[in-house]
Amino acid sequence: MDQRFYYIAPFFTAALCILLVAFYVWPKRRVIGGHALLATCLAASLWSLCEGLLYFGFSLKTNVLITKIQYLGILPAVHASLVFVLQVFGPRSWLRPARTALLALAAAFFIALAWSNDAHFWHWSAYHLLDQGPFPMLGLSKGPTYWLMVLWCYSILLAVSLILLKQIFQGAAFYKGQALMVFLGFAMAWAANIVYVSGNSPVPNMDLGPLAFTLVAVSMAWGFFRYNLLEITPVAKDEVFNSLADAVLVVDSQNRVVDMNPAARNLLGAGLGQALGKDVLQAFQGNAQISAMLSVRDGRPRNGLDSGQSHDLQVSALKDRRGRVLGRLLVWRDVSERNRLLRELETLATTDPLTGAANRRHFMQSADNEIKRAARYGHELCFVMLDVDRFKAINDHYGHHAGDEVLRVLVAVCRSFLRESDLFGRLGGEEFGLLLVETRVDKATAIAGRLLRLLADWEVQVDKAVISFTVSMGISQWRPEEASVEPVMKRADQALYQAKQAGRNRLAVA
Repeated sequence: MDQRFYYIAPFFTAALCILLVAFYVWPKRRVIGGHALLATCLAASLWSLCEGLLYFGFSLKTNVLITKIQYLGILPAVHASLVFVLQVFGPRSWLRPARTALLALAAAFFIALAWSNDAHFWHWSAYHLLDQGPFPMLGLSKGPTYWLMVLWCYSILLAVSLILLKQIFQGAAFYKGQALMVFLGFAMAWAANIVYVSGNSPVPNMDLGPLAFTLVAVSMAWGFFRYNLLEITPVAKDEVFNSLADAVLVVDSQNRVVDMNPAARNLLGAGLGQALGKDVLQAFQGNAQISAMLSVRDGRPRNGLDSGQSHDLQVSALKDRRGRVLGRLLVWRDVSERNRLLRELETLATTDPLTGAANRRHFMQSADNEIKRAARYGHELCFVMLDVDRFKAINDHYGHHAGDEVLRVLVAVCRSFLRESDLFGRLGGEEFGLLLVETRVDKATAIAGRLLRLLADWEVQVDKAVISFTVSMGISQWRPEEASVEPVMKRADQALYQAKQAGRNRLAVA
């Protein structure tokens, strides 16, 4: 077998392996780190392919051309790997457009120097063929810009290594294995390049860098697919994600915790390092809301609002462009203020603002419900209509503020006197309604009589005046054939009129 095969096969095999990795990365290229990993794989594959071509024994001119083409893989591979590490392990804030453009310009600069070398010989001062092996190999005398490129690439590798070391020693436990694998790949790249640049390659002028970068690409892809953490594309990360008042938790398709913002950490009482990579139900044991929401598998937005709680949990599916569910987004929104406003609106809709008693609409609805219940279970009901005597005279003599105070005191006294099951509301002006549940007319008459005397003995102090007031009452008993409160209330109103006609401060029964 031709000896060149042993030199060519490792590089061609490496190029094919990296292309296979790129093939599997392609469907996921749009997720975080995907484009950078894809670029690293394609560039490293070109680098390895060109290195293998150098051992076919081509002419000097052809080998120089292959080397120049190889630069289209070397620098992009190094730069793309830096972008990948920054996107996955951070800090992502470094990847601003201006800095990314600087990386592209630096790569273009060194590639341009290599391709234009024949015009200035700054990159390589001379080309020659080496006859030390079984076939001629390309020899290059390195110029000043070559060493500048080496320094630049070493700076990038150093930055990558420091980021990975920080993640290994200080990062979340779930990321440490991934960071360690990528770091080992870059350590091999360091070693291979140092051997090549120092001229100590086992084969003269052989660059082992492509083989080392194969390990880099494979280690990055291993983390990419093994951990499946990168399948969720962050929609609003960094400043927006971290500054959200709403608590946000991201889980992947297997319900493992991918990310959470500071608000979620405070709400759930756990740090990202403790929860990352764990099943969300295990990470936050005892959270009934999470358990209930994640039991729904259809991926539709879900709402876990409980009016008794201060947070509303909403769960939405995260999908790729093909509609495949990649994970779910759990958002807790503080609804304390909303619940307070809802309670205020409910109070305004059901309560008389002056006295705090039920308003006419709410009282009538509640009374109708009680009548339906009484009809179903055969209970008895009595309706009492109550009206303040000579209320206009109180307003005219003491002022409307005094009349308002009289009504407030009346309501307070009635509430303290009546049972919780009884209904009491303001029907309008100085007129009030009272529905006594499970009460016969004789018992209702006794209750109303005690209340009548209690109110007659009560005094209201307004400014320096002491005001006494009385009420008149009309009582009627509900009849089983009556389907609403209207008929029984009408009879009570007629009885009230009789009490007024009889001299006030008394009650009458319809």
